[in-house]
Amino acid sequence: MAISTFMGLETALRGILAQQEALDTSGHNIANANTPGYTRETVALTPFYPYPAYSIDNPQGGSQIGGGVDAGTISRARDAYLDNQYRTQNYKSGYDQALTDGLQQVDQTLAEPSDNGLSSLFSQFYSAWQNVANDPQSVPARQALIQSGKALADGINSLDSQLSTYVSQNQTLESQTITDLNSYTTQIASLNTQIKNAMAVGITPNDLLDQRDALVDKVQNLVNATPTDNGDGTISLYVGSGANKVDLVDTSNVQHAVQLDGTGQNLEWNPPGTPAVLAPLTTGKLGGLVQYGNNVQSYLTSLQGVATQLISDMHTAQQAGMDLYGHTATTTPAVTDFFDTGSPGQLIGVTAAMQADPNLVAAADPTKGLADGSNAIAAASMTSASNLYQTLVTTIGSDAQAAQRANDASTSLLQSISNRRQSVMGVSLDEEMTNLLQFQRGYQASARALTAMDDMVNLLINRTGRTGL
Repeated sequence: MAISTFMGLETALRGILAQQEALDTSGHNIANANTPGYTRETVALTPFYPYPAYSIDNPQGGSQIGGGVDAGTISRARDAYLDNQYRTQNYKSGYDQALTDGLQQVDQTLAEPSDNGLSSLFSQFYSAWQNVANDPQSVPARQALIQSGKALADGINSLDSQLSTYVSQNQTLESQTITDLNSYTTQIASLNTQIKNAMAVGITPNDLLDQRDALVDKVQNLVNATPTDNGDGTISLYVGSGANKVDLVDTSNVQHAVQLDGTGQNLEWNPPGTPAVLAPLTTGKLGGLVQYGNNVQSYLTSLQGVATQLISDMHTAQQAGMDLYGHTATTTPAVTDFFDTGSPGQLIGVTAAMQADPNLVAAADPTKGLADGSNAIAAASMTSASNLYQTLVTTIGSDAQAAQRANDASTSLLQSISNRRQSVMGVSLDEEMTNLLQFQRGYQASARALTAMDDMVNLLINRTGRTGL
């Protein structure tokens, strides 16, 4: 079997080039060890075609000589199963985190139990009625009652204003999240094009794939999006399914801008299609924000119920009593209400007449004279509004605790999956330093083999036939 004189040179050269490529890849890994979303890369080293090549005429046998090494595809170290697990948990974690952050803020705003919470103001208000009952004709006691009523009304209105502010802030955050979502999908569509073009000419653009995967992770933290491989290097992303499927990036690599629909509960294209296609937001950060907004709206309704009940209770109390002028429900003029709906934009306020004249507090039973305080005692026992507020506090606290527990569980699980995922795709500097040493020795050995081959060829060319000269 004739062998080329230069075959050994080619074999050694392939070794040098392959080890050089492996060294370069390890250097690339080390340089990106702290780059978010980067995936560790490896070079597939495979034996080069032997000589003579395998064929029917030349079956594999002991007479074949290896051709060295070939540096094949540079591949990313990814585990599709772990990627799917991570992304599924990622949008669950996004939902829980958004809901928890919002509800914790609401729970802290209540400041319950504390001396500054509404519960304390309710207690002070009912105690003030009791003080009036102890001395029904005391103007200072009546003035203290009115001041306590104003403080309670201000507290209710302040909480209503804060909750309304949270609704407004949440809507702004929803809009920003939609903007981020559309920005991410626009970038994904752009990367799709670059990746498709590269793969069409046989190039595997690992760094572009990393960038796209990182963006997909971000999208799935925001909404319950599903990615699909289109088979040409591109991916599509959509939310929902069937008739309720809204494409973020479709199979033709067209990015679709999206928005919340008129109800604020679903995702739709922007501008909306005809007929409208709505995808329910079941999870993700945006879904958590939507649920948080729904919760706060429910709390506002409950707080309005507290104010309405308090106005009603004190109306009933005033109607049942007699003030220091002898006014009752049946006289002209009649007794004055203690609370009304207050100024525009407020839920409740002490009536202007009551604030101007504390003698209008109807503390007495009409049948028992002005010095009687039994009606004030009855007013002090009308705690249904306070009970409604305590129910609201319990509901908010329960919601916040449930969200916190869910968030703790999902965060822990996401971290566990992320650690397993990073163990596959992450760069280990210790491992890369070991690889560097290994590839360096391989490079040096191949270079030494090349030198030996070069000396042999040099001897053959320059010394053959010169014996005796």
